[in-house]
Amino acid sequence: MVKNKKIRLTLLLFILILNSCALQLPPEGGEIDLIPPKIISSFPENGTVNYSENYFKVTFSEYVDKRSFRESIFISPSVDGEMKIDWSGKTAEVIFTKGFKENTTYIITIGTDVVDLNNKNRMASAFNLRFSTGDQIDFRTINGKIFDKEKEGVMIFTYKFENDTTNYLLKKPDYISQCGKDGSFLTEGLPSGKFRIFAIKDQYRDLIFQSEQDLVGIPSQDIFFSETDTSFSNFNFYLTRFDTIPPKILEARMLDDKHILIKFTEELQLERLSLDNFKFLTFNDIQSSGVSAYFNTVGKLNELILVPENNFTNKKEIRLFVKDIYDLSGNVLELDSIDFITTDKVDTSSIKLIKTEPTELKLDHQNFDLKFFFDDAIQKNNLPKAFSFWDSNNNKIPMNISFINDATVQILPIQKLKPDSRYRVEIDMNYLLDFNGNKIDSVIKIDLLTKGDYEFSGISGRVITKKQNLVLFLESEAISNIKYYSSLNEKNEFEFERIPPGKYLLGAFEDQNKNSKYDFGSLIPFKFSEKFYYYPSIIEIKPRWSVSDIQFVIE
Repeated sequence: MVKNKKIRLTLLLFILILNSCALQLPPEGGEIDLIPPKIISSFPENGTVNYSENYFKVTFSEYVDKRSFRESIFISPSVDGEMKIDWSGKTAEVIFTKGFKENTTYIITIGTDVVDLNNKNRMASAFNLRFSTGDQIDFRTINGKIFDKEKEGVMIFTYKFENDTTNYLLKKPDYISQCGKDGSFLTEGLPSGKFRIFAIKDQYRDLIFQSEQDLVGIPSQDIFFSETDTSFSNFNFYLTRFDTIPPKILEARMLDDKHILIKFTEELQLERLSLDNFKFLTFNDIQSSGVSAYFNTVGKLNELILVPENNFTNKKEIRLFVKDIYDLSGNVLELDSIDFITTDKVDTSSIKLIKTEPTELKLDHQNFDLKFFFDDAIQKNNLPKAFSFWDSNNNKIPMNISFINDATVQILPIQKLKPDSRYRVEIDMNYLLDFNGNKIDSVIKIDLLTKGDYEFSGISGRVITKKQNLVLFLESEAISNIKYYSSLNEKNEFEFERIPPGKYLLGAFEDQNKNSKYDFGSLIPFKFSEKFYYYPSIIEIKPRWSVSDIQFVIE
């Protein structure tokens, strides 16, 4: 009996030990873990020479997801054979079955996609481990930064230069690094020689550039290291998409007797569209017809709504032809077609105002621009009767009215407006008819306020440089699409006027083709991007308080 009790007690203790070791979970409750994991030690040590083992080890500050670790290991140059990973707590031992090549400098990069187990926090910056299997180690480095809203996790592909006709992005890079949360990167362990470098948002993590999915940053120059050179700094990138595939029709659907929704595979250049881009063919009588109007659904540049010229009642199937449709990259759909089924549903809805732009109806009286977005195409003959513009004393303000597209109206006052003053726009909806004649008997009144001059400020200064053809720009730190431009005078002085309060980045680019626009370069044929620079500090602009005497040094 005593023996049986001892056996049961031993079994119970064994089970408890197994349970305590089998599953490691973070404690419940408490503060949310926002601390990213980091590597606190490695073997071999950074800079080791004459390394003869076939593995390396890293220890993390906390438990990490094993799969994310495996997918975040990058080795330059590549290693033949199978890679195995053995874990012991927070330490990973990475073994290469065929070992490392002799007399070779290796860079092991653990990328920022490693996440912890507790709260899926990503590593804040990549970890680089550099060692050599010979008695010398390549020591040259390149550092820089990615300037893009999607900068985190961008890969830096470095290739040994061959010639200008080589399409480097068709193969895996010779050296790899990855940028951190702030966009900064460091590529280490480079030998002497010439290199071409790209920044790639590698969506598939296959180390091959895919133009349909991946964003790319094209370099502004190649980098050459002599035997005595040690580093190259401030090698910066903008990301862009080089789309070479024209758009195609994805879907066409008749919503009612006056509206046909057409979806494309990508966003379009709406400003290049015209009525001549669209034709309908009815099958039962082989008759062709066009469209009376078109507009895009708000916020969706890949969707259009067409208003047909003819009534398709009693016609079962229609074929839509489209031609000369351009995507945002300038690729043209020369001709495409799609069939759709008609509907008996009749459009009886009146036009509705969806939104204004800007949404905040407090505007700059010197740069007044107000747009109205409606949910349907508008017949244009009564448009001047529908819109009126008034000051606070009920005096009518003359204005120009124009269409951005058949469902979007822009108004621009002809006379100068006053600062810090109230105005009113009235829209008599009784004069806004859709193409079925639907309307509503109501008046929309929209109150406006112009900003006072005291609500603006400015920035001025001087650029100290020997560079030519510089264009200065000022971009909002908070709103990525807000940008202001300025040129330099003969003394290299610049000035930005009427800038809203906020925090800004001051920059400049070398306008090589003198078109006043930044050139991202090209892949085929290869062309360098234009070099750009940033002032080292964020500039805060306060109302009525201009920032002056800035010295922007560009070397």
